[in-house]
Amino acid sequence: MITLGQAACLVLDMQPTTANRKKAISILESTPFGVTYLNNGNHLEPFALARSIIDKNPFKYKKYPRTPPVSPILAPTEESDLKICKLEEDLETISNSSSEGLTGDYSSEGVLSMARLLFTRSNPENEELYDHVYYCNKQLYEIMEGHLPKLKEVLTMTQFGLMLNKNNQYFGDLFSKKIDGSSVRVRELFILKSLTRDSLRSPNNLFRKHVKSAKGNWVNLGYIRKSPATNDDMKRRKELLNLMAERIRKNCFCNDIYCSESSRSSLPILQRDSGDNCSVINEYKGNTQKLFSFISGCTANVRLCIIDYAGLSNDPEDVRKTISLYRSIKEVVVIHKSSIEVITRHELLHRKGFIDKFKSRQGPVHRSK
Repeated sequence: MITLGQAACLVLDMQPTTANRKKAISILESTPFGVTYLNNGNHLEPFALARSIIDKNPFKYKKYPRTPPVSPILAPTEESDLKICKLEEDLETISNSSSEGLTGDYSSEGVLSMARLLFTRSNPENEELYDHVYYCNKQLYEIMEGHLPKLKEVLTMTQFGLMLNKNNQYFGDLFSKKIDGSSVRVRELFILKSLTRDSLRSPNNLFRKHVKSAKGNWVNLGYIRKSPATNDDMKRRKELLNLMAERIRKNCFCNDIYCSESSRSSLPILQRDSGDNCSVINEYKGNTQKLFSFISGCTANVRLCIIDYAGLSNDPEDVRKTISLYRSIKEVVVIHKSSIEVITRHELLHRKGFIDKFKSRQGPVHRSK
């Protein structure tokens, strides 16, 4: 019996090396799919299927073990594989830095793996999850952009088409077909239905994958801020802050939330909560001063998580000064209404236009929703 890692590599067409086994499991765990084989079938012929279907039909669909079955022959287990894999990852070069800060795996292998999850030329076992279509390269590229938002930065539509041609065993060949009276070059494919694709590209899933793929020691810190108001009900203010904190915990996997309960977005970040009248609501780790006191002594890479740009500041120059001063802040994660944006330290300090995102906004933003 092969292991889960080996089966995942077969499904994603990856060499079953120690590192790839972990990577393949991670890719599939960030999707609604599991790896299975039929009860009376060959365990060396795994396929991807919705986990919910696997769980509902345990007699038909079998699961792979994470470790090999007991055998008198010594063999590496998945657990030992992961330890070896960690050592191998520490020895990797900075060659992967081109995709730093991008939500998703933008390497050639990562793009190919995502494409294989979304569409295939073979008639799938789980037909209820797929539509049978004739799509041109442009349509396929647009679907990919829905899951890899910055795809254009690393791969043009022409390059994507060449990748599909090179891997025609999975995606078939282009051929001419009359569609609405016009001849179009298309591929005949089975493609995941839109509802399933939507669950695949949910911001939470994409961000989870980004967090899992990050190398080194990281800590996610949440920061929430509420503007002062003269006629504010303290009970209502506390409720709104709690909703904001829960939103950050749910979306960014933050255990520690820091709160500035009454400060304007225009007030310099490092001057907030510094007066004698400052109080901290007990549910939170501390106020703004406590947050940056912790960051100053933190040896891990810090991922600072906020809701909307104004959740941190509406003064781009103040954001630049603060990020410059605290070198351990490597990423700022911004939760929007329907997306999660990851901005790297390098982008904030050196790439044109990124810091300007923190300019004063028009109209109120409800960060508790």
